[in-house]
Amino acid sequence: MKTEVVEMTSQKNKRSYMEGLSYFMVVSVLLGGLLFMPFVSETSQAAPIVIRASHDSVTTSPRHLGMVRFAELVEKKSNGDLKVQIYPPGQLSQSNIRTTIELTQGGSLHCALFSTDFYQPFDKRFMVFGAPFLFADRAKTYRALDGPIGRKMFSFFEEKGIKGLAYWDHGYRQITNSKRPIIKPEDLKGLKIRVPLSPLKSEIFKALGAITSPIPMGELYLALQQKVVDGQENPFNTIYRRSFYEVQKYITECNFEYGPLLAVMNLPFFQSLAPEYQKILISAAEETSPYQRNLSASEDDEMKKKLVAAGMELTTLNQEQLSAFMKAVEPAYAYLESQVGKELLQEFRNALK
Repeated sequence: MKTEVVEMTSQKNKRSYMEGLSYFMVVSVLLGGLLFMPFVSETSQAAPIVIRASHDSVTTSPRHLGMVRFAELVEKKSNGDLKVQIYPPGQLSQSNIRTTIELTQGGSLHCALFSTDFYQPFDKRFMVFGAPFLFADRAKTYRALDGPIGRKMFSFFEEKGIKGLAYWDHGYRQITNSKRPIIKPEDLKGLKIRVPLSPLKSEIFKALGAITSPIPMGELYLALQQKVVDGQENPFNTIYRRSFYEVQKYITECNFEYGPLLAVMNLPFFQSLAPEYQKILISAAEETSPYQRNLSASEDDEMKKKLVAAGMELTTLNQEQLSAFMKAVEPAYAYLESQVGKELLQEFRNALK
């Protein structure tokens, strides 16, 4: 059973604010033309219900392969009544993940994948996922996310018109730069580090003495190449697939943040479907989780080796060195508690025991 992948031509040149706004409106109109037509929710369909889906990664990534598996399960479980049509990689959003979220909220996209970093500006409670060094164990993290605390976080999505389906894996985040090895917190002092539009991430790197700059992912390679910033932070797989090894010399393995990947849908579209279809979508996303998580986790060592083979100098921090970083980022925890509340943070700490 094959999933249709729709290729669209992406714009290569940086657009101005007004051009970006116009682009967003055009995409919304083109994809949302069917949005205001009544959704058919009967189980017997003359034609399949098409679910427009997108993500902002490459087609060889665990993110894309997970979405393909999800699409196959949905079509199989629904006997062809539901069809997931995938638009990769970032072709609708021009690799601007905030645009992907907005298109999903508005209903032009029905289904999307994005990491928690990029959702923080929409709901500050999701900053809790960025707590440095909190999600140190993958197995405990999966158990927590699949349990009550994970479902509680998904309930917050509905306030913004989004339905959470399942938590997938985006990997642990590492630090790269073009200046020097990062072994102790002081080594980051004065370095210009690109971060996503995440207030907490900015607080973390400011606590470490770095200068932060939010740059869209689609523009990051050029910014690193032209020395607009000295470094960035991302999982091994992103660092390799985005070819950052061509413009970065040093990589520090510190696992300072774990990145859940959020599989979500537009809430009104989801609610318009028959209950049996809603169950199919949730079960398909949940059944995809182990497959996608295994793909993502198994890539860590593989991608790390490839980055070293490509010429990057790897520094893996030991426990004593990690402890120094944990102490250095304590001011970021004070900020985190002020944003999400001590109660929510403690709930996660309890769930991760």
